Amino acid sequence: MIRVRYTGLLMFASSILSLGTGLVFSSLVARELAKFDYGVWTFISGTLVYFQVSQGLITSWAFRDIARGKPVEKTCVVSELLLSIPPFIAYVIVAPYLSRIIGSSPTFFYMSSLFIPIYFMVEGLSTVVGARSPHKLAYRDIILDSIKIFLILWLIQFGLSGFIATVLIAYCSYICYCLYIAKDFMRSEFDLESLKRWLSFSWVNLYGDFGSAISSGLSILFLGILTSPSALGSWSIALTIARLLKIPSTLSSALYPKLLSEEEKKGAYVEEVTMLILMFLVPMIVGCYLLAPNLIDFFGSKYSDSLPALYVLIPSYMCMIITVSDSAISAADKTDLEEHFSVTMWLRSNIFLLNSLNYLSVIISAPLMLLLISKYGITGCAIATSVTTAIIFLLKNLKFNVLKSISYRRLVKFLLASFIMSVFVQLIYGRGTVRTFFLVITGVAVYLISLSILDRQTRDLLSKVLNEVTGRVRVEP
Repeated sequence: MIRVRYTGLLMFASSILSLGTGLVFSSLVARELAKFDYGVWTFISGTLVYFQVSQGLITSWAFRDIARGKPVEKTCVVSELLLSIPPFIAYVIVAPYLSRIIGSSPTFFYMSSLFIPIYFMVEGLSTVVGARSPHKLAYRDIILDSIKIFLILWLIQFGLSGFIATVLIAYCSYICYCLYIAKDFMRSEFDLESLKRWLSFSWVNLYGDFGSAISSGLSILFLGILTSPSALGSWSIALTIARLLKIPSTLSSALYPKLLSEEEKKGAYVEEVTMLILMFLVPMIVGCYLLAPNLIDFFGSKYSDSLPALYVLIPSYMCMIITVSDSAISAADKTDLEEHFSVTMWLRSNIFLLNSLNYLSVIISAPLMLLLISKYGITGCAIATSVTTAIIFLLKNLKFNVLKSISYRRLVKFLLASFIMSVFVQLIYGRGTVRTFFLVITGVAVYLISLSILDRQTRDLLSKVLNEVTGRVRVEP
C-alpha cells in the first residue's frame, strides 16, 4: 500500500539529510577544481542530456503498468539497458567535436560516456522501485553523496578525471542498492508483448522527452558556445543553489502512483501534497534570498559573480507547485488504457499538451538567451530562464487551473511565519560556513515554531510525524 504523506515526508527528510552531504561534496569539488575544469564538467553534464532522450522511452508506460500490478519489472530494466547502446555509441563518436567547442581534452568526454548506460540502468530500476515501494527511493541521495565524499577525498588529486570517476563509482553503488531492493520483483519472465506495447506508445514519450532534453540543456549549450568554461562554472554554482529549492518536490513522490492505483479522494490528495510542498518551499525561497551570499561563499569566493544570476533564478522555483499538477493531470489521463490507441487520441490528450509546453519553452527561451547572454552573460541567461518559466506556468494555470489546490489562507500563514524567520535571521546575521549552518538551523526552528502557533494543521502534522518516528503508528511497507 502506497502512503502518500508518509512516503513524501520520508523522501523530504532524506533530501534534507542529504543536503548537508551534497553541499559538502559540491563545495569540495568546486573549491579544489579550477573554475575552468568545473565549467567543463558543467558543459559535459549539459550535453549528456541530449543523449538521454530515449531514456524515458518506455519507463513512463512501464511505471503505469507496474503501479497497476502488472509483473513487468524485469522487462523494464533489461529494455532500458538495451536502449542505452545507440546513444552511448553516438556520444563516443561526437566526443572529440564536443571537446573542441569548450577547448578541453576529449578524455573527459570519453570517460563521461559511461554515464549513459548507467543513467539508463538507474532509470529502469528507479521506475520499478518507485512504482512498487517509492519510499525506498528516499535513500538515493544519501547513498550517492556518502560514497562521493568518501572517494573524492582521495580521487580529487587527479583533478576532473578523479571527480568523474568518483561520480561513476557512486552511481554503480546505487545501482547495486536498487538491484537488491528490486530483486523480488525481478523474477518475472521477460514480457515481449508488454515491450512491444510500450514501444508502440514510445513515439509519445519521444515527443515529450526530446522537447524536455532540448529545453533543459539549452542554457548550458548557449553559455558553452557564447561564453567561457569559467562562466559556465559560475552558472553551475547558481543552478546548484537554486535547485536546492526543488527539495520540497520530493513530498509529491508517492502522489503519481497513488493516483494511478486509486481514483477516490484524488482532489484531496493533490491539495494535501500541494500545501505540504508550499509549507517548506516558501521559507526556503525567503531563506535563499537572505543567505545567497553565504551560500555562494560556501563554494568559494571565485564564484561571487554568480550572485546576480542566483537572485534572478530563485523566483522561478515558486512554480514548483506545477510538479503536483503535472502528476494529477497525467494520472487522470487514461489514453494508454484504450484498446485502440491512435494518434488522434494522443493529440487530444492532456499528456500531449503537457509535452508540447517543452517545445514552447524552447521557442520562448532560445531567442531570449541569444539576446541576453551576449549582453549580460549568466545573469542574462537567468533572466531568460525565469521569464520562460513564468510564461509556461501562467499558460498551465489558464488551461488546468493549477492554483485551485492552494489554500490561500494557509499560504498567508506560511508567509507570516517566513517573515518572522527573516527578522530573526537578520538580527543574528553573519558570514562564514559555521555561522551559515547555525543561521539555517535556527531559522528552520523559528519558522516551524511560528507556524505551529499560527496553523492548527501544522501542529497536527508535526504530531503525526512524531507518531511515525516513535512507532505509535504502524508503518506499512
